[in-house]
Amino acid sequence: MRLLEKYDWARVHTNEPSQHSRSRAVLSPARACWQRVTYTQDDDMKYWFHPRCGTCKKAAAILKELGITPEAFDLTLAPIPAAALNDMMRRAGVPERKWFNTSGQSYRDGGWSNRLTTMTRDEVIAALAADGMLVKRPVLDTGTVVLVGLNEEEWRVALAGHRER
Repeated sequence: MRLLEKYDWARVHTNEPSQHSRSRAVLSPARACWQRVTYTQDDDMKYWFHPRCGTCKKAAAILKELGITPEAFDLTLAPIPAAALNDMMRRAGVPERKWFNTSGQSYRDGGWSNRLTTMTRDEVIAALAADGMLVKRPVLDTGTVVLVGLNEEEWRVALAGHRER
């Protein structure tokens, strides 16, 4: 963990370099404007979310309750990079189909239910990396464990060791 201050929310979440290279920001649902806040961040954790997703809000509440502040990325602004997806898919151990937000508009409009059966892994990764709205959310990469979607019990078990850090 390290102590940081919030700066440049839009730059950090669109994967653009920040003028403060060590800074990261976390969206505060209570405020529409940003203020400088000091907080701790787990260096090895990354969290992808949609700001209006109720499930993502529940996941954020669990992280806050456990005192965990991962590096956060808004999927509407910056989809998960293909290389990261490939690595996380390998470590998550869930079928490729489980990475898709099957209730989303992008999934339905693209006819993905029919297309997935004939797609290769590389094609699946390319599709998910191109459209963040296709990704089942939230996604949390702890550095060792990858959690796709929210199963509260599974999240609490996986994050139990990070609580004391």
